[in-house]
Amino acid sequence: MVLLLSACVGTAPLPKEIDTQEFIFFTSSGRSFMHVLQADWEPVIESGFLRINDRQRILAMDVIMIRPRVQLDVTGLELVRVVRRNESTSASGKYDLWVLAGIQGKIGLDKGQDLVRVAPQTWLRPNDFRLLIER
Repeated sequence: MVLLLSACVGTAPLPKEIDTQEFIFFTSSGRSFMHVLQADWEPVIESGFLRINDRQRILAMDVIMIRPRVQLDVTGLELVRVVRRNESTSASGKYDLWVLAGIQGKIGLDKGQDLVRVAPQTWLRPNDFRLLIER
């Protein structure tokens, strides 16, 4: 009986709006990792390091893309597929992203090395990717 009640509590609706989001960080080595952060989190670069939170940081040049695990609001966004510039078009190097309308032109053409915001909660290094499909 206790197990049944605790299972029901776990599926009950939350009392207020959720203010956190799962962000996936992709590195130039092909590794990825996820952190639960505030929904309004933005990358902060300090002395060449990307500060993820008060306890964790990573070399900023190692991060090529940051995106939410699930894009909660897609209003005004377009779905595109990008592929790593120096990778084959195999499934391992492809990513589907929601981006701001009109930003597709920056992907692959922008030669800058900085993370660029391409959508709310999504940043990437446009020079590391090329546009494969626009939908």
